[in-house]
Amino acid sequence: MDNLTVLTKWEDLAGYAYIAIKSYPKSERHTLAAQTVNALLDTGAAIQADTLPAVRGNGAGKAKKTDGRIIFRRCEMGEDVVFVPCASLIFDWGIWPRHEANNVDYTNVMRMVDAIKAGIELPPIIVDKKTMRIVDGFHRTKAHEKVYGESAQIRAIMREYKSDKDVFIDAVALNASQGLPLSPMDKAHVIIKAQELKLPIEVIAKALGITPERAKEFFQKRSVQFSDGERRPVAAGASSLAVKLNQSGAKPDEKQEEFFTRSNGMFPMTNARLVLIALRAKGSFEPTKEAIALLIELRAEIDRVLESSEKTIEQVSFQKAPRSGTSFRRQTGILADLDFWLDWA
Repeated sequence: MDNLTVLTKWEDLAGYAYIAIKSYPKSERHTLAAQTVNALLDTGAAIQADTLPAVRGNGAGKAKKTDGRIIFRRCEMGEDVVFVPCASLIFDWGIWPRHEANNVDYTNVMRMVDAIKAGIELPPIIVDKKTMRIVDGFHRTKAHEKVYGESAQIRAIMREYKSDKDVFIDAVALNASQGLPLSPMDKAHVIIKAQELKLPIEVIAKALGITPERAKEFFQKRSVQFSDGERRPVAAGASSLAVKLNQSGAKPDEKQEEFFTRSNGMFPMTNARLVLIALRAKGSFEPTKEAIALLIELRAEIDRVLESSEKTIEQVSFQKAPRSGTSFRRQTGILADLDFWLDWA
């Protein structure tokens, strides 16, 4: 730490360590931050970035340059790190701050498996001392189990919590600032769960690292109440319909629920353009019986939509007028290509 003491200036404020490096050349800042993180870890401190990480210290710690400073939060202040058997730990998916319960990210687990096999010591997980539930570290625990089997042990910090609400808030805060980033659907799931727990929007927004206004926006755009009364997160591609239903107070019908369940991050018209491009690309798919049946079904749905939107269609100006003797439907983009494929097949 001698060389670092010359380069850094420390202040210890309510568990936060601030490293002022503004006076040093930009080319040196990331190296300095990485060295500092590793030096801190050598002293037994676990580092958690106060915001999304932009600097990594050999995978061991995280930091972010903010206003000329690298800000670290020591999440192990006075906490002991112990080894616990993985078999004794509980995966409570009720506090899992991600929308896909009972399912960890396989790619992330395998990344950690490779790190462990390479001799890298992963940061300790956080465990609820009373219940042995994993608060933070589902992926790390799965990775240790994969490498070491049933006898696996893992470094852990045992914390005491007053209530399940506190457990959930800590799980959200830890996952929001380190490890695999929370997706927009994960954030929507967290806000829904917080509402069920009757947590103030300000509290859960702070844990997520967003403003209360942004949290309310997530709730409105990225969640919808299904007919069974359960509110669920939805993908970006279904956000427009979610807003309409939320504003009207209406419940989705069966087809709308299927759309919410199957929708991904792409908007419907983006998917339509991709289908159109694929239909125009020779050899993009084989005209099997299943493919033809799907195209027929697609054409029927497009016909239905066009017929119900006749007034809108009349207002659309086409760059090229329909050729003489050619029907309107054969001049309207995807239908023309669908008809071509179906006629050819």
